[in-house]
Amino acid sequence: MISGNLRPEMSKAKKRVEGEEPDISKALTPPKKPKPISKNPTGQAKQSSARRKLLANVQEKAVPKPVTNEDISSNWKSFLQIPYLILYGLFGLILSFLQELPTIVVLAAKAAGPAPEPPAVRRRPRGLAKRGCSCPPPVWFDGVDPSLLRDDRPPCDFCQKQRQREQKQRDKEQQREQGERDEASQLASAKTPLPSRYLAMDCEMVGVGQSGQENMLARVSIVNSLCQPVYDKFVKPMEKVTDYRTFVSGVRPKDLVKGEEFEVVQREVAALLKGRVLVGHAVYNDLKVLMLSHPKKHTRDTASYKPFRKMFNGGIPSLKNLSMKVLAVDIQKGEHDSVQDARATMQIYQTHRREWEAAVAERQRRRPPGATR
Repeated sequence: MISGNLRPEMSKAKKRVEGEEPDISKALTPPKKPKPISKNPTGQAKQSSARRKLLANVQEKAVPKPVTNEDISSNWKSFLQIPYLILYGLFGLILSFLQELPTIVVLAAKAAGPAPEPPAVRRRPRGLAKRGCSCPPPVWFDGVDPSLLRDDRPPCDFCQKQRQREQKQRDKEQQREQGERDEASQLASAKTPLPSRYLAMDCEMVGVGQSGQENMLARVSIVNSLCQPVYDKFVKPMEKVTDYRTFVSGVRPKDLVKGEEFEVVQREVAALLKGRVLVGHAVYNDLKVLMLSHPKKHTRDTASYKPFRKMFNGGIPSLKNLSMKVLAVDIQKGEHDSVQDARATMQIYQTHRREWEAAVAERQRRRPPGATR
């Protein structure tokens, strides 16, 4: 009888015979233990020669750790020197590039070929040439009076047209002045005053409405260029008058009783002003109560004329103050008189008529052709 301890051995031998299990001697052999690394007398493990050389190089390049304050300060100074070294290197590169720059430019110019010629600079014309004049320059000699020189060269087309325009303007001005002289002579010789090209108008108004603040026409006065009255009528009120303003307007109830109808006065004044130049002081107020309009180019308002406003620091002057300033005449001491106010307005206008009309003509000349005002 086989004991229990031998059964595993017999099964193993049977398997070895059948080739199913390797040699039992190898399986029973204990594993080899790794040989311990021998240590040198200092207590460090032995290393190979290559590893020792690598460690030696690393140890030579390694920076020792600072221990004292002096070591720390020396390392910090070395660290501060690094930016200066970088800047020094960059400076050297820039300096070398600048030294080679002329050579680089020459080589680039040769590779690009000849430079193109710059475009011709066109000179800006001056004076008449700027507007289209092509006349040759005038002839002159040193020490010779220009009036003694005669230039027989014909002018260019531009200058010829310009001279024709100037001649037409002079002829028109002469005709206008001659017409004014003829008109003045006719007015002076006429028995009854006649309307002239320039008419000055002034209106007196009364108050209507609940508190008399609304204006209504009460009197119309128109004078010619010789300050002769050509139209002067009272107007019947269309509403009940609540304030006659006699202390200013000089209008009383008896004056309006014999007045003309408003429609008649409106029609007559419109026919009288048609085609003529209207002169007035704040004349838009007079036209408003008349319910009329007048072309702006044929209107001369002494209240809005800039040279007159400059006399009063840009403000709108009253007719009384303007008359005192320009004519040295004191008007409107008490009740107003529309004829006297119209005469003063015409005289103020005539003191600056030439400059005023020249400014209006220049403004009309600069106005675009399509403008209607």
